[in-house]
Amino acid sequence: MSRSANPEIGGAGVGLMERVIEGDETTMTPEQLRIALRELNGERDAVFAFAEMPSHECHLHVPSAILIPDEPDHLVKVTDGKNLYIIEPDRVVWIKVSLKPKLS
Repeated sequence: MSRSANPEIGGAGVGLMERVIEGDETTMTPEQLRIALRELNGERDAVFAFAEMPSHECHLHVPSAILIPDEPDHLVKVTDGKNLYIIEPDRVVWIKVSLKPKLS
């Protein structure tokens, strides 16, 4: 099953970061994923969906997500202040980033 046909991500809806070019799927590079996540500064939650994972493990919710600056290992890392998550760009199907909270 192609990633875009997965009923768990909204039927025909193609994931935010997934691109299909003439029938060939492409994956994100770590640099592209960093650009997509650059606004994660602790003010937003993020939900990641991953391909080729069991359905009960294919989503990762990171509250108050912060993107860790690029390090010598060049792994894409996100933290919630309690845990460190290493994100594999080639497995990401879509990402949901919450909007900034409104000022009262």
